[in-house]
Amino acid sequence: MSQMEETIPADLDPKLQERCERLYDKIRDHCKIVPFEELFDIIGIWKTFESYRDNHPELFAELARQAPCFTDGKMMEATNKIHRIQTTNYGCLSKSNEAAMASYFFQLHRKMEVVAKKSASMPRNPYGLEGHQSTSIPESRHKADGVFYYARPTSDMAAVHMVMETKLAPAGSTITKDDLGQIADYVHAIWEDQPTRTFVPALFAHGAELDLLVFTRDKWHRAILGPLSYEVQKPHELDVEIIRETMARLWFVSTLPPDRFGHFCDVTKQPSELLLTHMDNSVMATAKVSVGDERSMLLKQCIKRVVHMRGRLAHLLEARYKGEKAVLKMAWAPVDRLPEGAVYEFLDQKNVGGIPKVFDSGILCENVFGYRLEYLVLEHCGDPLDVYLHKLCKGTQDGCQPFDGEIQETVVEIIKQVSSCLVRANDACVLHRDISMGNIAVVNGKATIIDWGYAKIFDNSDGALTPVARRWGFDAGKAMKVEAGHDGLTGTPLYMSIATLYGARRRSLMDDLESVFYHFLRRKPTSWHTLG
Repeated sequence: MSQMEETIPADLDPKLQERCERLYDKIRDHCKIVPFEELFDIIGIWKTFESYRDNHPELFAELARQAPCFTDGKMMEATNKIHRIQTTNYGCLSKSNEAAMASYFFQLHRKMEVVAKKSASMPRNPYGLEGHQSTSIPESRHKADGVFYYARPTSDMAAVHMVMETKLAPAGSTITKDDLGQIADYVHAIWEDQPTRTFVPALFAHGAELDLLVFTRDKWHRAILGPLSYEVQKPHELDVEIIRETMARLWFVSTLPPDRFGHFCDVTKQPSELLLTHMDNSVMATAKVSVGDERSMLLKQCIKRVVHMRGRLAHLLEARYKGEKAVLKMAWAPVDRLPEGAVYEFLDQKNVGGIPKVFDSGILCENVFGYRLEYLVLEHCGDPLDVYLHKLCKGTQDGCQPFDGEIQETVVEIIKQVSSCLVRANDACVLHRDISMGNIAVVNGKATIIDWGYAKIFDNSDGALTPVARRWGFDAGKAMKVEAGHDGLTGTPLYMSIATLYGARRRSLMDDLESVFYHFLRRKPTSWHTLG
């Protein structure tokens, strides 16, 4: 975890306003406003949209004529204005009532669904749309105005495809701090609960306008889909056509299957088994949710980890792989950083012990907005060190303060194993750079160093990295240079060495060893708050 990333899990913050403000601060300077055509092209759906648009040139024309008017003036009560679209050409929306805007969106979506069912060539809606203005999404704290759910037995955060939020802000305006923070809170929860995500889309209806927001690991994109209501009470035919086009775009994005819009595989059904298949014996792989296939990996519960709003992200799931107890790791990292699977392959070639066995590894997404999605199927190596020590000391009168007797012997043996692994890795020209209590796993007294995603390979004079780099598709020299440039920023701040916290730009083996053994001695991490 980088110093530059969020260090407090949002779900541990009991104050909604503070949580939203913190998430807003993480993304406010990382926005890219683009035409919807460009965004569709980047996502890889533009050609599909062109075909859809060309095949249905008059789609939703009648609904567009029935769209309401969005006005500053006081017309009539909001509910009446919304209901008027059922019987007259021009109902009216008032800026004084966001609930009216949400009601219009829901009614419009139902009418669009009726129209779509009349044509065999129209894309069908695979999602259910529900409102949560007054009730939270089940098993969560979130009250989004609209939620598109997968067709699953349970409608919780894991089943959310896309959220919709309505606000009174006028068309074309900057999204306010409160509004963006609220949307970011929903998006963060989706990233947290859905390990198959490639990006998180959200619809933002403000005033007469509808925007598509796409949140990636790098930044968030904002594209105007167009107006859904009129700003004049007597619109021209051109106004009608503009709204018809917006409705067509809305139906397109709200009916795309998950594997085309936000996931690396189709998760319409709850994924309990995952089939990972390599393409042409390369590291590139595809994933498919499957049931009953003997080649599939059985997925169990997620291992709780801190999830950041942007930047690197790793999901860990307990699994069964070919009968073995395993952990599936799916990790997002910048495309110019060293793949963790390549590091494990390199360490294995150098016969470095004390690392987990890798059953399978590969790349699921080569480049999604500048980030690569890698997966690793690793042996389950036991409990994190802090959990193991807690279990070891449970029931002792002094809580192992200090370690003594048999417990001391066990701890000393763990220290020896960890030190040996780090020294042998260093001899192989590899530094871990993120040693922490969570990255040392122990079972039955055997210690294993895990999570080599921040590792640095600092020498390739023997050329051993070159074939690994070729197989994983990166330039060895360039990757080494990039990793060296991140020495001062890489790692978990609570466990960084004192020299690193004071700004040292070059890391060494001693930095890998220092803080964690301070933790062994003191039973608590170092902290930059106590250094000065």
